[in-house]
Amino acid sequence: MPGTDWSEEKIGTNAIGNCISQKRLTIVKGTEHYCQVWHPYDCAAVPIFFPPGELAAVFAISGSSGELPSIGILANFIAGFIQMQLQENEPKEQKRCQGVKYKNTTTINCFDNIIGQNSNFKRSIELARKVAMTSSILLEGETGTGKEVFARAIHMSSRPETPFVALNCGAFSRELVVSELFGYEEGAFTGAKKSGHPGKFEQAYGGTLFLDEVGELPSDIQVMLLRVLQNREVVRIGGQNVIPIDVRIIAATNRVLFEEVKQGRFRLDLFYRLNVVNITLPSLRERVEDIPLLWDRFLETACSNTGKVVPSTTDTVRQILLNYSWPGNIRELQNAAERVSALATDKVTLDHLPQEILSGIGENKHENVLRNLEKQAIKNALIKANGNKSLVAKFLGLSRPTIYRKMKEYQL
Repeated sequence: MPGTDWSEEKIGTNAIGNCISQKRLTIVKGTEHYCQVWHPYDCAAVPIFFPPGELAAVFAISGSSGELPSIGILANFIAGFIQMQLQENEPKEQKRCQGVKYKNTTTINCFDNIIGQNSNFKRSIELARKVAMTSSILLEGETGTGKEVFARAIHMSSRPETPFVALNCGAFSRELVVSELFGYEEGAFTGAKKSGHPGKFEQAYGGTLFLDEVGELPSDIQVMLLRVLQNREVVRIGGQNVIPIDVRIIAATNRVLFEEVKQGRFRLDLFYRLNVVNITLPSLRERVEDIPLLWDRFLETACSNTGKVVPSTTDTVRQILLNYSWPGNIRELQNAAERVSALATDKVTLDHLPQEILSGIGENKHENVLRNLEKQAIKNALIKANGNKSLVAKFLGLSRPTIYRKMKEYQL
């Protein structure tokens, strides 16, 4: 009836009232009901949400106590069907408005703003565009290759009106990963919040759950994750109520996950669940031609954030950037650009680069690589300046006497 108050405070323990307050499946059996008139009955109530998460209604089933042993499953099934119809029939204008509400990420998360001319990298982008609607995607690549940027771009191109929730599986202890993924009830463990806590699966309802470094999950949690993905439902730690889930999984790893399967460190059945589509991102040293593009973008962005004029990068520095192996990939390059933006004024010189980049050059090529780079930079500058030594000095940020000395040294 309109205006009826189903809260536990008003009419005592009941499935509908508890479901409304806790926003999850609630089953109350027989004498668990406060009102004696309901003691002969079991009742299961399931919340139904407007996309992307606002409570719309509660669907409830009741029957004589003990006659419906699977009352929770039945209620979940019917409520899930209603939920699906709500999502399919949602007005386009409402979706557009919700899209604005949930677009809290920057434009770098869109495919059009992902920089790269390398052919392998462009193929990865094209594949990601094509499979954006796929239920499960596995991103593989070294640390710092941009897996989360890809994950967000995939999400924004297919489900922009819904939540994007991320969890780094390698950043927490086993216990914390479990509570973060599946949530917990009040009193589930020491330090648990009084009201309990929804897990990432609940938080990502209707949207995307990004599981970063999924290869770091312990084997027992892999089993728990597989069960949730198979049954499309989750039970909080310390709880009994089954909570339906509706999420798309994008997993990422810096390992070759199938090799982990062969070594017995990752479950084969979970691998197949996650690996519906596999996208491998190349390392930065495999896309050397993109380094200048990325460097200029990162340097420009860093200077813009601090209100500084963008310094020019000398040819010598550019050659060093091209010859360094970038073990930290794009993330390391971005960090270097941010450091340079703070130190450089009008020109970026060797003094502004992190020491690990300068010292790493010798490891990556050979002991004389800096001399070779310097020689090549001077040759390029001479061509660019049509032999004008003053212009060469200006291009390279060196004095004219130094240019003459270097030309003699390198027999140019």
